[in-house]
Amino acid sequence: MKGNILSLCPGADYFCGTGALVIELALFVYHLHGRTILNKHVHTLLIYTIMAGCLFTVIEFMNRAKFIWSIPR
Repeated sequence: MKGNILSLCPGADYFCGTGALVIELALFVYHLHGRTILNKHVHTLLIYTIMAGCLFTVIEFMNRAKFIWSIPR
């Protein structure tokens, strides 16, 4: 630990990234009220994309040794 004041556990970047995606997902879900039908549809597609990003980030965290899981994210 030469020069490191704060040492984080391995995988902390995945945890922070997943947390950011969950917050973004919540913002998009509650952003739909009072919008047009087309705008709701576009936001729903973005919600599905964010959910897939969360899922693949968790899968990539559990399988860090395999490069193939970082491609979908």
